[in-house]
Parts: sequence; structure tokens; C-alpha cells
Amino acid sequence: TSTRLLAKMYTEAVAQEKLRPLAVANVDQVELTAEGFSFRAVVDVPPEFRLPKYRKIPIAEKSVVVDDSQVAQALEGLRQRYAKFEDVPAGEAAAEGDWAQVDFRAECDGKPLSALTSGKLDLEPFSEAREHWLPVGEPELAPGLGRGLIGARAGETRTIPVTFPSDFSVSVLAGKSAVYTVQVKSLRRRQLPPLDADFLGKFGVDSEEALRARLREELTRGAEQAEQARRRQEVARYLLQNTELDLPPSVVQQETELEVRHIVRQAVEEGGTPEQIREQRESILNAAARTATERVKMHYVLSRIADEERIEVTDAEIEARIEELARAYQWPPERVRAALEKRKALDMLRSELRGEKTLERILEYAKLEK
Repeated sequence: TSTRLLAKMYTEAVAQEKLRPLAVANVDQVELTAEGFSFRAVVDVPPEFRLPKYRKIPIAEKSVVVDDSQVAQALEGLRQRYAKFEDVPAGEAAAEGDWAQVDFRAECDGKPLSALTSGKLDLEPFSEAREHWLPVGEPELAPGLGRGLIGARAGETRTIPVTFPSDFSVSVLAGKSAVYTVQVKSLRRRQLPPLDADFLGKFGVDSEEALRARLREELTRGAEQAEQARRRQEVARYLLQNTELDLPPSVVQQETELEVRHIVRQAVEEGGTPEQIREQRESILNAAARTATERVKMHYVLSRIADEERIEVTDAEIEARIEELARAYQWPPERVRAALEKRKALDMLRSELRGEKTLERILEYAKLEK
């Protein structure tokens, strides 16, 4: 048949021209006559380009310093994590950081706030609640609501005006003003644990000094990792700005589609509605296209440098990364490997690891400047 003949001739033509097609963009002008068979195929191929000088890339060197105030803040964070809430003494006013159990209802132009929607969007969490716990101060359910509870006492009823900003996450409320009637039923206050033996024992130390020393080590390690990540970003920015190449449209399009799905999925997980996603369609597409273009370009640049430096990924390194993924997902390593094989993603994992190793090699060559 003509289809089988086309496939055969296409394979032969690709081999004859020594091409490595990434995708077939178009096939047309297919003709089968007494004189023979002909067609025209347009394919995407890996780009040919000149690498920039990737050795001795200038990178700003920033020292990693963890001061006493950062250690103190980390210690305070630990105490906050293990804090307990106790009832605020009767008659005492609510302070920022307390929690208030309240009944509330909200009105906009004299009507319940829930009337602003036809029912497709549930505004009940913003409109009305009973025995609901709200933080006094920040963070706020509605702008000004939490701060409006500062100084309130149990049994008190307050009227708190709020105005939702024009970029509020729930579009139907954006720019609207409302009045909240809030009845405070009870108050609770966070009590920090003392730095006693019981608290210190949770971290396997016997003194406050030892705990501070451990926190300093952890903060220093995190700061060093952040500095290394910053340097990698500088290297990546340099390579992107100093490399010119024509990217295969099919590869960019495929990567853009993947990025769009990622952005939309993240928006949904953060509470975004279909209406909001449709309203942001243009910005989502533009952001996805920019990210995809840079990602594809970086892949080709690092791949070429890896060839130059003869960098490869061993099976042991693949297994080590699978172990990392297994710990992150809390899955058995065999399940992670099976999932990767099912998605035919092992080659992608190998490519990602090769890119990471190449970036680290370039960093070793980098010229650090004070």
C-alpha cells in the first residue's frame, strides 16, 4: 500500500541524509505514478549551534554567614511548633496571635455575601459560619477581619468592615466591600514550651547551647545549598544568554503543553476555579511558553557540553536517584522504578541526571569573583 511504501521510503531517506528527526512536522506532495513514488517531508531535527565558552564563567561569590539572630529565630520556630493553646483568662482582650472561636455573617449592600454568586461558586466559607476558629491578626480570611478582632473579649459582638482587593483570589469578591458581624464565643492563646529537659530531649540534646549549635549547623547547611543553587542559576542564565540556536518547534510545543498542564494542576491544588483559569489563559500560555523555551534550550546546551566533557550517568546513579524518589514519595523503590518504566521515563531521568552532573562540572570550572 502507499502508506507502507511511504514509511519505507521515509526511513531510507532519513538514513541516506544521516538525519536524527525529532518529529515529523508535515508530509505532503505524495505522488505515485508510473515513473515512481515521491513525497515531501518536513521534520524537526536537533539544532546545530556553537557553544559559548563555558569554562571560567564569572560568578559572584557570596559568603555564607549564619548569625545569632537567625539561630534565635529558628529556636523560636521550634517552640512555636510545639506550643499548646490554652483558654485566655476571662475578661482578657484578644491579642495578635490568639485564636477566636466565632459566629459570623457577612453582608454586601445589605444582602448576604453568598448572594453575589448564582450558586456555581460556593461563597459560604466567606459568607457565614458558626463556631469557626479565626486567627486574631494575620493570616486573614478577609482583609481586615483578623485585625478587627484585636482587643475583642469573649461574649463581645463586633461589626468589621472589609474591602476585598481587586486581585483577590476569588474573582467574584474582587473589589467588593462587605460588613462582617462577628460574635466572639471564646479565645485561646498559644503557650510556648520552656527550654527545659523535656523539650530539649525531643531533639536529643541536654542543653540550650547544644540545641542552638545544632540549629546553626542546619541553617548553615541550608544556606550553603541555597548559595550553590544561586550559582547554578547564574551559570544557567549565562549559558542561555550567550547561546544562539533555532529550537525544534515540535519539541518546544510538546514541552509547552506539559508546562501548561503543570501550571493548571498547581492552580487547582491552590484553590483556583475553572473561571479564574479561563480568565488567565493568555498569561498561563505565555508563561508556559517562556519556561518551555528556556528548558528546551538549556537541555540542548547541557547535552552538547556533556558530550564535550564525556559525562555519562551510571546505573548506580540511576538507582541512587530512584532511592531518593522513593524516600520522598514514601514508596518502595521497586514501585518507583515500575512507575518510571510504565511512563517510559527512565531515559528522561537519565537525561536529567546528566544535565545536573554537567552543570556541576561547569561550576567547578567557574571563576568566582568577590
